[in-house]
Amino acid sequence: MISDHKVLLHFLKSSFSTHQMDSLMKHDRFKTKGWKSFEIIKKYSLKDADKGKLFLYTPKQCNELIKKLIENPNLHGIDTLITNESPHSIEKYKETFILAQNEEAFYKVFNGEARNIIQNFFKSRKNLVGICQLKNCNVKDGLETAHLTKERKDIFKESALNSIVELEGELIKYDVYKTMTSYLLKHQAHNRIRFLCKKHHIELDALKKGSNKKTLKIFKDLISNDMDEIEKKKLKPSLVPAFPIGLKYKQINSNSGLVEWKKEVLPINYKIMKDGNVIYNGVHKEGGLKISGLTSSRNYEFSLISYNDYGESPTSYLNIKIMKD
Repeated sequence: MISDHKVLLHFLKSSFSTHQMDSLMKHDRFKTKGWKSFEIIKKYSLKDADKGKLFLYTPKQCNELIKKLIENPNLHGIDTLITNESPHSIEKYKETFILAQNEEAFYKVFNGEARNIIQNFFKSRKNLVGICQLKNCNVKDGLETAHLTKERKDIFKESALNSIVELEGELIKYDVYKTMTSYLLKHQAHNRIRFLCKKHHIELDALKKGSNKKTLKIFKDLISNDMDEIEKKKLKPSLVPAFPIGLKYKQINSNSGLVEWKKEVLPINYKIMKDGNVIYNGVHKEGGLKISGLTSSRNYEFSLISYNDYGESPTSYLNIKIMKD
């Protein structure tokens, strides 16, 4: 059983989801239908109306308030405890404004701060997850905060656009506090954040920037946010290879090219297919696998699977069109 302190912190930072509480506390959600976690809510005077209130607070502040709740569960509710509190991390921006040409220019000034704030506010959730959320990946160290859909910059610019105070000549006056508050709440409302190891974070960003929607969908579907699955993986790491990364094609001429992919640390074999037919089966090819006999202006689909004695990874796909010399 996880301590009340950790349960409450997760609960407050996870939009008051009773199902997530059941998973965290190892209850069967289909049997309890959320009632056990609802008892937690009642015990500490928590209400649905308080949803998200503490999201703007640092983990340290949340911990301090939760400690008070635990010490006096029947005396204090969130409303009472945060009446005179303010989010320390963004409090400094109250009554602060900035003049910029547009939202892009505003973001460039606050780029580092916007990144640090997201890292800070999702720190407790990252620690709770504690392992790369991609299927079959067992990496626990150096987890990075990944945006599943919209990038940090796009979310910031949306928030800034709705925080315009007035025009001053050719410049726009933005309310910084309103922008930062909206920026944080947008991250929470759409649940866009996941925690991945560095290489899979890089792969996700590369796929989002590319044109291969098929592989991007497969990759996203492999990122689990189910706490039951996450806890099971931490207790019993998967031995099946994770999603193979770095699949790309380099054209040599209109008839040939190189299929390349990144090598895994552990000994693993790979299968390369062209339009569904296996053209290579073996260890990683340094410098890439040379493909010949291609036809100019034609479309091809290459796919990659990694495997070992325990099973096969999901498939990565790459669609290309051969360009004329």
